[in-house]
Amino acid sequence: MQPNDLNLTTQVTGHQRFLFIGNLHGNANAELAGAIDELGDGMENMHGVDGNASEESFRTGRFQYLRAEPSMSGERDISHSALTDAQGLIRIEAETSEPLQAYERGLRGLIESRGGAVETMAGVQRPRSYTSYAMTQY
Repeated sequence: MQPNDLNLTTQVTGHQRFLFIGNLHGNANAELAGAIDELGDGMENMHGVDGNASEESFRTGRFQYLRAEPSMSGERDISHSALTDAQGLIRIEAETSEPLQAYERGLRGLIESRGGAVETMAGVQRPRSYTSYAMTQY
């Protein structure tokens, strides 16, 4: 059986990106941290709120900074050095992909100008589907 055979929802409710930052080799400093903070101006910092996004914050975008912990990677994790060796991760989400693409372009410029790299995993958010449409109709 293929995933498409399950007839799960195709409705997109939001967009999301995981931006893995790596290869900075000591080029991370307070100036870079401040510049990354400025990229998030106008977006909601997920660390400062409880619960789900408001309609307004989901429209403009939300971000979350996460520290990489390579020692916590295991053999069942994705085998991709740009992800497992990342020095940091920024998770961003919004109703549409436009604010995420703008954020990513800005981050890429900051990181790559310091010799680093940004690896992106992008996806969409959908309503939770615990069973297929066909099964619910049955």
